[in-house]
Amino acid sequence: MSDLNIQTTQNISIQYKAASVGERIGAFIIDYVIQIIYLLGIFTAMYRALIDPPSWMIITFILPPVIYPLLTEYFLGGQTFGKKILRIKVVRLDGREPTLGSYLLRWLLGLVENYAFQGSLTLMTMLFNQKGQRLGDLAAETTVIRVPKEVTFSETIFEDVKTDYVPVFPDAAHLSDGDAAVLREVLRLSENKYATNAPILQLKARRRVEEKLNIKSSLEHIAFLETVLKDYNHLRGRVED
Repeated sequence: MSDLNIQTTQNISIQYKAASVGERIGAFIIDYVIQIIYLLGIFTAMYRALIDPPSWMIITFILPPVIYPLLTEYFLGGQTFGKKILRIKVVRLDGREPTLGSYLLRWLLGLVENYAFQGSLTLMTMLFNQKGQRLGDLAAETTVIRVPKEVTFSETIFEDVKTDYVPVFPDAAHLSDGDAAVLREVLRLSENKYATNAPILQLKARRRVEEKLNIKSSLEHIAFLETVLKDYNHLRGRVED
């Protein structure tokens, strides 16, 4: 697997592990098996109930497997069931969550790549693309990455803030959801001993926050970012209530 740098809208470069070709093929095979099992079950039940089912009924039951990749990726946050099992997911190259349009574009081109060309076009494109993208990814500006196995403090911080918590930096309420997402990701990467770029990301994230909120602190980088994120969660939660 190759390293993949994603430049967020906050101008912070975050490093991920790109999903390997084998992982993506494995996820496709798992999803394909799920679709086949569904079709076998449906058609077995249909032909037991009806000797000659009408064509509209056949088309209706064939449709779910066709749109399965689109629906699962959209509703499961960039993952089909195959991707969930292999812990990979679709992300945008700018660090934001893919939109419905992104998933739709990937799905439409996927029909051409995987069925019209029996997957050969997909395989060739991913092998010769440094970011592991197929044509659908190139068009939608997405790619597929590995999902970290461990759940860290930064990923559960929204549940960890107590109701009687007193914010250290009240201006943290002015951060955007995108800013908070970047801070969580920087903190997550900071707990990975193989993330050699973590100190640089911490410094850049800190400077970004200090500049945006016009604050200074003697806290070291990680403690500062964790505190700001706690404050953001507490303050934004109170506003929404």
